[in-house]
Amino acid sequence: DTLFTTFPVDMKEVESITPLGNLGPPGHTFPTQHPHLHLGEYETQFAYLLYAPSDIHITTVSWQEGMTRDPIDYSIFFAVCKDVVGYYNHLKSISDEVNDIIDKVECEDFSTRSEGSCTKVLLDKVDEGTLLGEVGLKQGNFDFGLIDLRKPLDFIKPERYPTRDQFLNCAFDYYPENMKQQFYGLIDRVDGTCGLVMQDVLDTLKGNWFHESAQKEYVVDWDVYLSFINHYEDPSIQVVSIAGIFTDPSLYEFIPRTDGL
Repeated sequence: DTLFTTFPVDMKEVESITPLGNLGPPGHTFPTQHPHLHLGEYETQFAYLLYAPSDIHITTVSWQEGMTRDPIDYSIFFAVCKDVVGYYNHLKSISDEVNDIIDKVECEDFSTRSEGSCTKVLLDKVDEGTLLGEVGLKQGNFDFGLIDLRKPLDFIKPERYPTRDQFLNCAFDYYPENMKQQFYGLIDRVDGTCGLVMQDVLDTLKGNWFHESAQKEYVVDWDVYLSFINHYEDPSIQVVSIAGIFTDPSLYEFIPRTDGL
């Protein structure tokens, strides 16, 4: 189960880590699927080198122009075995080696509908420690996510979620203990954990909700989301997270009480 043995970036450059479950309606009305690693020179033009965390097979490279304040954003998905897939979001450039790999493949038809975007599906082996690209620049952070098909999340209606969201886990847990603790020491969360994505509790209000207009399967429209969940940094604080429809995108925090209204 120890699958990663190389840090994604120089850890001396990581100032803090936002845990799993970050909130920011409307885009992140539900708990966010991955931690965000915040780099030292936040919101500058400085770029940081990003590496393959182990021997991997790159499975998807996609990009979108104008997605953030930087000109272009890349995402790379990579498999370490048939059940475990990691991914990096918000690369600001890709390395020559990755570029040589994707040059052999055409953009998928479904990605060409949006101007300035492309998704390429492939299966190419890359050695541990290979330079994949750069992160940072004006955004100053990047995502490090992980999907483990052996460990499904216990959502009440898993069919409503895209496949990735049904199997989200903490990427840091797939490192040896001494390396894992370097990540955990930077996570902004009072209980010292990596955070939570799935918070559904059957027969209660707690968890994720979908407006009645939402499709029955694989819902990806943010506007129909609503959640009643723990705060991502302090689980003693409860949050109502609203994407829209009946009010503007909003985030309401409160301390639970055992009496009164």
